[in-house]
Amino acid sequence: MVLLGDSAWCVSLFAGYGASLALGGAELLGNVLDANPADVPRALQRWEQLLRPVAERRRRQGRRRKGLFVASNSASLFARAQVLRLVNNRMVTGLMRRFLGLPEAFE
Repeated sequence: MVLLGDSAWCVSLFAGYGASLALGGAELLGNVLDANPADVPRALQRWEQLLRPVAERRRRQGRRRKGLFVASNSASLFARAQVLRLVNNRMVTGLMRRFLGLPEAFE
């Protein structure tokens, strides 16, 4: 059985975690199959029972965070544009570099 990243576990375009859920899900699948080698349907049921709450939590997080990627109104769009403008400002970048303790050559 093969589980491939976002193609198997993309709970939402905005949630991410596809590869993490695939790797964790693959490990969990191996563990439940090891624990129930003679009863594959039971192992698969246990696997889903353990993994589904994690995937659902990630999906809900994606719904809450989608506003970071897609502005829902003109005020949000304006605010996001201002933040991006500040991030590209040399003075702000220098202050952040100093705050984070990064060397000047770090870019």
